[in-house]
Amino acid sequence: MTCRVDAQQHMPTVNKVSAFITHGDQLLVFRKPHHPGTGTQVPAGTIEPGETPEHAVLREAWEESGLTGFHLCGLLDHQVVDMRPYGCDELHDRWYFHLLSPSTVQRAWRHGESSPSSGAEEFIAFDFFWIDVDRAAHELRAENHTALQVLSHRLEGIRRP
Repeated sequence: MTCRVDAQQHMPTVNKVSAFITHGDQLLVFRKPHHPGTGTQVPAGTIEPGETPEHAVLREAWEESGLTGFHLCGLLDHQVVDMRPYGCDELHDRWYFHLLSPSTVQRAWRHGESSPSSGAEEFIAFDFFWIDVDRAAHELRAENHTALQVLSHRLEGIRRP
């Protein structure tokens, strides 16, 4: 596991999870059609008070994608991310998990949430689709790259006879 800690320890810290959901060699990602500047993302969110990171990642995966029946494979990475480069004066204590998708999935669909952690009151649409895990580093923000490397290595081990 990697842990990058910013020297500004006095900044507020928010506990977060990210779900790297796979179906074979494909990774589930989404874009916000009404907010294209947010880029390509994986399901993620805030850990609620009293909630474990493992429970939080399963809840967030369900809330954001609308899918159920995930299998939690394990932790990929854990790091503290300075969010100032993204316009937010806080640290994210982020847990990155690998989940297997349900056996039957669509190639693409729209889902979203009506009460996101950002505090927005309107429904936020997410357009979900699958990309090759090997291509994901070109699509996702840099703080996801260590988790992607671990995920790719794990998948490679599964692919070997």
